[in-house]
Amino acid sequence: MLGLKDNILVLKKIEKEYDSLDYFVRSDEAITIVKKLSKGKYILKGVGLVLAGEYLKGVRIIVSNRDIHICRILGKSGYSKKRNGNIKCSNKDY
Repeated sequence: MLGLKDNILVLKKIEKEYDSLDYFVRSDEAITIVKKLSKGKYILKGVGLVLAGEYLKGVRIIVSNRDIHICRILGKSGYSKKRNGNIKCSNKDY
């Protein structure tokens, strides 16, 4: 709730620049929009990569989020090149 006022201002800025939030979320690839909302031009407070992706899912944009549990399962199943079988879920490529 602490960032609500600031987030509303960011959303209003997006709406002013794109004429609507719908146009904004459809203006580029989903991953680019996720990055803009979480760590880019239109940073929403308290919203990271995963929450930004969930927001896009809520407005019917197809986006996949990394899941730490899936990474661990794949690592333990032998799909990891690491010796201990742990796959590090990184946001570098996300």
